[in-house]
Amino acid sequence: IILTGCNYVESEQIRIRILANSNSEEDITEKYILRDALLDIFYKENIIVKEETIDLIKEELNKRIDVNFQIELKETVFHAKVLNGKVMPSGKYMTLLFTIGKGEGKNWWSILYPEFYGINYEDADEIEYRSFIYDFLKED
Repeated sequence: IILTGCNYVESEQIRIRILANSNSEEDITEKYILRDALLDIFYKENIIVKEETIDLIKEELNKRIDVNFQIELKETVFHAKVLNGKVMPSGKYMTLLFTIGKGEGKNWWSILYPEFYGINYEDADEIEYRSFIYDFLKED
């Protein structure tokens, strides 16, 4: 209970992760270009993410952008994150992984289903450790 953000879980939840080539301004801009095109595809197309649709997603992205990237669907380890008081537990998640160039830059990630819209993260160690006991006693 005390360290819920540190639990290690395996989940059916699919995540999207985009790794920039480097942390240069140009490479980070490419990461956002890819992200925005991907969001556009998921808003407008009815594509279910699975191994069989990877080529379709890549094809749709190549129609919209001129960014050199690799795409794969694989299990990836994520660290715990907190957004607006909501803990996203660490664990292994099936991930639609995009790697631009060498993939050595900061990453962007989001949950695809069901909370895809509006929940996303940049690289940062924003884990918030809280004590259930302290919070409980503080309220009284």
